[in-house]
Amino acid sequence: MGEELNLAALTKQYSVQEDEKKTKKKIMEMVGFQLGDEEFMVDINKIREIIMMTDITYVPRIPPYFEGVINLRGNIVPIINMRKKLGMKSEDFTKDSRILIMEVNDMFVGFIVDKITKVILIPEKNIEPTPVTFGGMASEYIHGVGRYENKIIGWVNIERLVEDCEVK
Repeated sequence: MGEELNLAALTKQYSVQEDEKKTKKKIMEMVGFQLGDEEFMVDINKIREIIMMTDITYVPRIPPYFEGVINLRGNIVPIINMRKKLGMKSEDFTKDSRILIMEVNDMFVGFIVDKITKVILIPEKNIEPTPVTFGGMASEYIHGVGRYENKIIGWVNIERLVEDCEVK
């Protein structure tokens, strides 16, 4: 009978550990950033680094949302102005502006954002399908919207954004 109790206790402990693992798997780790008054997020696993604004080399005959390219430790990285690409009003860069260097489809691409806000740990259950428009932009660039700290945050679909830019 003593063994049955130990087995029951072990089974219960294992069950609790499995529930904790399932719960942990459903937490998504994102990086939040601002564009104007809107807050967005991207999957932290796609970010290689976040750098301060640097000199960007202009490239002629490119779409207006491309700012140009930078040389990042020997790699030429195209730089996209996230505001322009998402159809938002362009603003001057500030001391808070940053470039998110992300790996998308086996290449590095930089995205200029107004400000990095924080690392966001958001349960998957708090992410909902994208409305037809989000913040006045086409939903094609938004994976979904997350409810976090009484705010709605758009989850940017970086892959779709890059595919649309034809950065090859």
